[in-house]
Amino acid sequence: MNQRIESLLDSMTQLEGKIFKELKRSEQRFLYRFIQSIVQLKRAADPSLKTASSKACYLTSAINWGHTASIIFVFSMITPFVFLDFTFTLYQAFCFRLYQITPLKRAQHFIIDRQFLMNLNGVDKLNCMYCGYGKGVISYA
Repeated sequence: MNQRIESLLDSMTQLEGKIFKELKRSEQRFLYRFIQSIVQLKRAADPSLKTASSKACYLTSAINWGHTASIIFVFSMITPFVFLDFTFTLYQAFCFRLYQITPLKRAQHFIIDRQFLMNLNGVDKLNCMYCGYGKGVISYA
């Protein structure tokens, strides 16, 4: 009986090795395709877009009055977002410890990195930062 168990364990170990090798091959193929996609995107990008968007004034080029009017409502939400962020942080700091619940890591919910894209002007970068913060607060809550 012990030999049979040992034989089965050896078979399992060999299968695990084969699975690991196949996963490594799949990972390398995926990484290669991913890098190829990035290279294609970089080749397709038009370098003149960066200079054109930085020279044009954001609010005066192709004004959409509906979008312009909504700016007041969109950016007025910063106050509730900051309040919600603050209150949830306090709630976790006190209540989670009281109930012996592991607090969430706040940094995992806030991903504010899109403002580093090349083709954005100042207003677009501000909008990306605001959107990232708003989504982070909602995710955190």
